[in-house]
Amino acid sequence: MKIQLYVISTVLKLFGEWEKDYQRWVEETRQKVEVAVEQLDRGEGIDGEIVVERLRSKLRKETRSARGETNLSSLQGTVVRYDDPTEPVALNDWDVL
Repeated sequence: MKIQLYVISTVLKLFGEWEKDYQRWVEETRQKVEVAVEQLDRGEGIDGEIVVERLRSKLRKETRSARGETNLSSLQGTVVRYDDPTEPVALNDWDVL
């Protein structure tokens, strides 16, 4: 019985903390939206297509970074060398060429 009360008490405490964090996030988001609306009213907005392209570009860059891929232009002028010419070539190696 003691363990059950402890678990329930802990869950309620964690839920209360989550609720406070959530309310803080809602308030911060409201403030950001108000600032954005004011900026739009002053004509300071950015075309939606530009924003989407910037987000896509950022996502592509982060995805390549997370995969450990390098920017192919940074490989320009470098020599790709294989110590064992009979070794199979990986699919990613063909991207360099």
